[in-house]
Amino acid sequence: MLNILMIGGLVPWHPHAGGGQIIAYKLSEAIAQLGHNIDYIAIAPEDFQREVKWGRFIYFEQEKLIPQFLRSLRDETKNHDLIHLHLGNEVTGFCLGYGFQKLLHFSKSEKLIFSIYSPLVHGFPRSFPEACWIATCRSADAIFSLSEFAKKNISNAYHIPSFKIKVTYAGVDDSFFLEKKSYGYVQKANKFSLLFCGRLNGKEQKGVDILLKSFPLILKKHQVTLKIIGSGPRLEQYKIFARDLGIEKSVKFLGFIKHNELPKHYSETDLFVLPSRRESFGLVLAEAMAAGLPVVSTRVGAIPEVVKDGETGLLVPPDNPQKFADAVNFLLSNPQKMKMMSEKGRERARKYFTWDKVAERVLKYYEAIL
Repeated sequence: MLNILMIGGLVPWHPHAGGGQIIAYKLSEAIAQLGHNIDYIAIAPEDFQREVKWGRFIYFEQEKLIPQFLRSLRDETKNHDLIHLHLGNEVTGFCLGYGFQKLLHFSKSEKLIFSIYSPLVHGFPRSFPEACWIATCRSADAIFSLSEFAKKNISNAYHIPSFKIKVTYAGVDDSFFLEKKSYGYVQKANKFSLLFCGRLNGKEQKGVDILLKSFPLILKKHQVTLKIIGSGPRLEQYKIFARDLGIEKSVKFLGFIKHNELPKHYSETDLFVLPSRRESFGLVLAEAMAAGLPVVSTRVGAIPEVVKDGETGLLVPPDNPQKFADAVNFLLSNPQKMKMMSEKGRERARKYFTWDKVAERVLKYYEAIL
C-alpha cells in the first residue's frame, strides 16, 4: 500500500475546471479504490469545498506564495512515498515549491512526479521564470504525459530525455458507458442532434468558430440541432456569431454542466463534434466513444491517438469548415457507418480509456520509480 500526496489544482466541480483537473481527481479516486492512501491538495473557494470519502482533502482558497506554501505543508509531506503534481496554471507555485525542495535536497526520501498536459514554455530565448520552471520539471523523478504527441512536445520543450517521460492516457467514468438501443445514433422525426463539449476560452483552441461556420452547410442537407456545452469568455461572442450566421434557432448554448451530468447529454446525442486546433489528449473524445457516439474531429495533436480515423470517427484538417461539414453530412447520411463506429468506439474506450486500466498503468510506473 502506497501513501501518495496528489496536488490536483482546481476542484473538478468548479465551472472553470478543465480536463486536467478532472483527470487528477479521477485518477486519484481510482488509485484509492485499489487500496492506496491518497492525500489530495485542491484549490477551491470555501463554498466549493466538500468532503470526499476516498481520500483526505487539503483545501486552499487560492494558491499561496511559495514560502507560505512550503511552511504550511511541511508536516503534510513527511509520510508520503511519493508526491504527484498535476501541472496547471493555478498550481505552478506548488510545482515550483516542490521542485526547488527536490533540487536543494530537502525531501530526499519522497519521489516527485509531474503530470504535464502541455508544455507551458516553448522555444528560446528563456526568461528567468521559464528557466526556473524548466529546471523544476527536470528535477522530477518522472514526468507523466497524456499521449505520445505530448511526450514529444515535453521532451523537446524542456530537454528532458524521452525515457523519463511515461505515457499514461486519461480515463472515462463508467457512467459514460450507457447502453443505447440505437447503438449510438438516434434519429427522431428525421432530426439529428450534434454535441460539442469544451471550454470556450479566448484562444479558440477548440475551434467553436469553425464549428459554427460549418453548421449552415450541415443544415442545408439535414435537420440538425447543435448543443454546445461549456462556458468561458467567448460564450457571448459565439452566441452573437450564431445569430449573425442565421443559425441561432438550431444552436443551443447550454453553458457549464457538471461532469457527473454529462453522460445524460451524450446519451441523447447522435454525433460528437470537436474541431480543435490542438489537443494533448482530448478527454471528451474518449467520453464520446464510451457513450457510443461516432466522432468528427480534426487531425491535430494527440487526436489521432484517441480517435481511429475511419473506424471510430472521421478526422479532417483543422480550420476548414467545408471539410468539417462534409464529414458530418457523410455520417448523418450513412447510419450503418455510424452504427459500426459506435461499436468500434465503445470497444476502444473499454480497452484503453477506463480509469481502472489507467490506474493500473500508473501504479506500475510508481513501483518502477520506487
